[in-house]
Amino acid sequence: RRAATRSHLPAQQLRDRPAVRSSLMTAMGRAYTGLGLPAPAKEVLADALRDREKVAGATARSTTETRSALASALYLDGQYEAAEKQFRTALASARRLTPTGDAMVASILNGLGDSLSQLGSDSEAASVYREALAIDQRLFGSESLESALMLQGLGSTLYFAGRYQDVEPLMLRVLAI
Repeated sequence: RRAATRSHLPAQQLRDRPAVRSSLMTAMGRAYTGLGLPAPAKEVLADALRDREKVAGATARSTTETRSALASALYLDGQYEAAEKQFRTALASARRLTPTGDAMVASILNGLGDSLSQLGSDSEAASVYREALAIDQRLFGSESLESALMLQGLGSTLYFAGRYQDVEPLMLRVLAI
């Protein structure tokens, strides 16, 4: 915890350079999330998001990426409704930036699908995963790791929805990849 507090110092020293500061804080927040530390991740990402919105605007790509990172930290912390809200806001911005969808859109859809699944909205989660899967297959191919991860998310959602007959073929595809 002490290291997490000390790591805020460089960001505090960059108050007069908000674009650099928010980039650094977004990276720090992602690192905290990757380490399974949602509390410091949420703190630095919320701060970074405020900076991004001031400097770049609410719908800029950098702001959308930071918002998605914050949503992931909220998800990790079990705050699924708050994560869903942030993922939906990020998705709306990402769709405006790339109407045909890119890796960022697919990643946000994956997070939204995870959140919806945790909230028991299995039908919507499955639809979201299918959209993300279509983007990943178009971008990376049907045999990619990205596609396998989306298939796994879809399969898990269908399993929890009781659609067992649909799960096995998906999971066999995941194993084949």
